[in-house]
Amino acid sequence: MMETLSSFPPALGPGPRTLLIEDQAAFLRTDMPSAARASYRKIFVGLPFEFGRTDEDDIAFICQLREATSFGIAVSWSADGSPNCDPTLLHHLGPPSDLGSHAAVLEAWQDSFVNGSCYYRKGPHFALVRDARRPSRVLRHRLTGDALELFDRLQTYSSVREIDGYSLRVIQSLEAARIVGRIGSFVTSLPCRMRRWPTGLHR
Repeated sequence: MMETLSSFPPALGPGPRTLLIEDQAAFLRTDMPSAARASYRKIFVGLPFEFGRTDEDDIAFICQLREATSFGIAVSWSADGSPNCDPTLLHHLGPPSDLGSHAAVLEAWQDSFVNGSCYYRKGPHFALVRDARRPSRVLRHRLTGDALELFDRLQTYSSVREIDGYSLRVIQSLEAARIVGRIGSFVTSLPCRMRRWPTGLHR
């Protein structure tokens, strides 16, 4: 079943649903928890995303891809250009079908993508991050204290201009660990919280 974006009524019958979205503005407005509750499992974004138009739009798009992945929603999308960050940071998110002239970036992303390769789980006062974006070197991180507080805060993106000096140093350490990504002055957490596990994923 394929539907256009308007609202998210409950599913009328069994089976997953597909949502057709016209452009990036509509995708950025999509509420992923509501889409998941309404049994949507795939989203088609009709028009290419325009990377580089604004840093804020770019980081917001990455947040939406992360949230879609967290809820087990596959996104079919394309883009003009490449994100203004290390693209290997995004290899745990569903790759585009086209990146314009950035064929090498596209090929590497499509070849490297494994659903669930970078995720986290929460415990009381800590988070455990498993990072297998580089299959030859699987990393695990335990976040507590200030690092955990900032990791949680950056589930939605923030501008570094709004963050104090000490917190910026903590964020820089999370960037060095490839847990936080930056585009321009905006930062966000990268690992997914797997609310719906991909079939066959080893946890």
